Amino acid sequence: MAIASTPNASAAHSSSDSSNRSSFSIMTSLFFMWGFMTVFNDILIPRFKEAFTLNYFQAMLVQFAFFGAYFVGSLIYFVISVTRGDPIAKIGYKNGVVVGLLISALGSALFWPASTAASYPMFLAALFIVGLGFAMLQIAANPYVTILGPEKTASSRLNLAQGFNSIGTTLGPLIAGWLIFQYFAKTGANGADSVKVPYLAFCIVFVVLAVIFYFLSLPSIASEKVLDQPIDVKRPTATTHHIAVLPPTKIAIRRRTTTVVEKIISVLPACDFPNWNSSQQSTRKGA
Repeated sequence: MAIASTPNASAAHSSSDSSNRSSFSIMTSLFFMWGFMTVFNDILIPRFKEAFTLNYFQAMLVQFAFFGAYFVGSLIYFVISVTRGDPIAKIGYKNGVVVGLLISALGSALFWPASTAASYPMFLAALFIVGLGFAMLQIAANPYVTILGPEKTASSRLNLAQGFNSIGTTLGPLIAGWLIFQYFAKTGANGADSVKVPYLAFCIVFVVLAVIFYFLSLPSIASEKVLDQPIDVKRPTATTHHIAVLPPTKIAIRRRTTTVVEKIISVLPACDFPNWNSSQQSTRKGA
C-alpha cells in the first residue's frame, strides 16, 4: 500500500532545500575570498623585496610563512583530534568557519602595526596567523559544502565552490597589483605602507563575514552526524564509502597537507639560499 506524502512533510523538505541553497551561496563567497587573498600574497614578494632590500630567499619566506601555516595548523588539528577528539565534532562546521574567519581577521589586522614598525618578521608572523585561519576554514568549509544537499551531488557542489575559489585567484593578482603598485603609489604610500590599507580592508571583511555566519541561520551539522549516516551495503557509492572510511575533516587535512608540500617544493628552485646579510653587505659595498 503506497503512502502519500503529507503537505507538511513536503513543505519541510522544500524549506530544507531552500535553506541548503542559501547556505551554499554564502559558502561560495567564502571560497572566493580565500582564493582572492591567497594570491594577493604573491604581490607582497616584490613589494617586500624592494622595501626591505631582501634577497630571493628572504623574499620567498612570504610564501613559506603563509603555506607553512597550513601544514602547522593541520598538524595541530590532527593531534588535537587524535588526543581529545575532533574539534569540529564538538563545535560544528558553522562555528569552525567563524573561528577560522576571526583568526584570519587577527592576522590581517597585524599588518597595520607591522607596517608602522617597518618590521619584516612581524609581517611574516601576520601571514602565518592568516594561514592558520585559512587552514581552519578549509578544514571546516570543504566537508560542510559536501553535506549541504543531496549526497549524489556532493562532488558537484564542492567543484562549483572551488570554481569560485579559482575566480578569486584569477582576479586577485590584477586587483592587488593595481592597488599596491599604482593606486597607493600615487598617494605616496610607498614600500610596506602600501599594504596597510588593503589588509585592513581584509580584516574588516573577515569580521563582517564572521558576524554574518554567526547570526545567520545555517544548518548546524557536526561530523558525528556525517559519520552516522546509514550506508547502503547493497549499493555502496563512492561518497558513502569515502565518508565511512575517513572523517571529512581528516580528508581535508590530508588534501591541504599535500597541497602545501607541493607548493613549498615548487618554490625551492627559485631560492638561491644566500647569506641572510648578503643584501645588506652588497648595499654597503655599493655605497
